[in-house]
Amino acid sequence: MSYETVRRWVNHFGPRIAADLRKRRLKPHTTWHLDEVYLKIDGRMVYLWRAVEGEVLDVLIQSKRNKHAAGKLMRKLLKKYAFVPERLVTGDLRSYGAAAHQLGIESRHQRGRWKNNRAENSHQPTRRRERKMQRFKSAGGVLEKKGIPSSVITVQMSQQDFTPELLRLMSGNPRPDLLMMIIAGEAVYPIIKQACEQSFAPSKATALYSGGGPALEKELWETAGECAKYLIAEDVALPAAQWNDVAKKFSANFEKQYSRPPTGTAMEAYDDLKIVAQAIRDAGSTKPAAIIQALEKLKFTGTRGEYSFSTEKSPAWAYHQFMKAPIMLIEYDKEGQSADQAPIIYPREWATAKELYLKPGK
Repeated sequence: MSYETVRRWVNHFGPRIAADLRKRRLKPHTTWHLDEVYLKIDGRMVYLWRAVEGEVLDVLIQSKRNKHAAGKLMRKLLKKYAFVPERLVTGDLRSYGAAAHQLGIESRHQRGRWKNNRAENSHQPTRRRERKMQRFKSAGGVLEKKGIPSSVITVQMSQQDFTPELLRLMSGNPRPDLLMMIIAGEAVYPIIKQACEQSFAPSKATALYSGGGPALEKELWETAGECAKYLIAEDVALPAAQWNDVAKKFSANFEKQYSRPPTGTAMEAYDDLKIVAQAIRDAGSTKPAAIIQALEKLKFTGTRGEYSFSTEKSPAWAYHQFMKAPIMLIEYDKEGQSADQAPIIYPREWATAKELYLKPGK
């Protein structure tokens, strides 16, 4: 069984299992705590509304902090759990009282700053994550500092028609040089096909990039067909010409079992399992602290080369990282091509293509 099979099962059966578990969940307690906190998302100030009672009942992101927003959260909760709680505890924000009155449940509403500590405390993990993320810069922010204009469009994982978003990008002046898809799972396939059918990308004017994963699998060609030709994809393997004996043996066994060559993602997953198993053996323990100490001393030869993990703390991001992790960009130039046969365009010292971008029709 391949990791890709497991991923597909999760995507297919996961929502059904989750829905079934939600049905079996016991009804929440008769006291609900509601609160709101402001956050900055993509440079825009929004409010995160939250309802808790031991665990989080529901969350809602709104641009406003008013009666309408408070009422929307309350209606969502009432519809989801199909009963009215005995007590609805909130902070001093008057919008809660107005919304409760509008819904006819004002008799259940209790307001008070200290009564609502449970909901306020539930925001703390979100605040901690927000502070951590402030150290990281978005791709758009980095490009802007380099004087490279960019546009970011958010899509839904369940979305099937991306025509409006693609037309919006196509109409930009100047037209984008690169369309980059940073989206998980097979959602990339319809974007690739629709961008191609609209003569947007890949084209002489606009390159099309997908960050590995599904873009390396043979299902790409089954779904997108010739539209995937000239797609740029990210692979985390070494070039086949640099494979060691471990990689060659793994590739032969993988292809024999699955009738397809392994991607860098498969090699990475294989190495990860072997590394953890080796660290547990070296540590003689399954305790996290002992495994970490073993990993700091580990020297391991895997399909992606020699593994060791940095103990340097300057720069901070380098700590415990595999500093020699291979990564390359490939570009398909033939329909049905496997990732290991596609031309390498970057890094240039590994490149098997003369140009950084193989333009269609050239």
